Amino acid sequence: MTLPLRILLVEDNVADAELILRELKRAKLACVTQRVMTAAEFTGALQEFLPDLVLADFRLPAFGGLEALRILQQERPTIPLIIVTGTLDEETAAECIKLGRPTTS
Repeated sequence: MTLPLRILLVEDNVADAELILRELKRAKLACVTQRVMTAAEFTGALQEFLPDLVLADFRLPAFGGLEALRILQQERPTIPLIIVTGTLDEETAAECIKLGRPTTS
């Protein structure tokens, strides 16, 4: 028996969060989720919820996907983060990819 995937959702909009959860359920993905809306909640969830994956909205009122990525890279660099958004231009998308690329020495 495999354990359910632990997904941390960075999303402030209830309707968008419900849409994501509905799609995860439709995909029949065995998962447990937790939703956060601030950097403090995000940092706490990294320590307490121990996610396997982060799904993050690009923009929240006081927090967003890029800040979540920076925190994740420092706190838990092996956890993948996927930006989930309906509004992102190509230049910003390319910047997100560059920021998320692991550095090699």
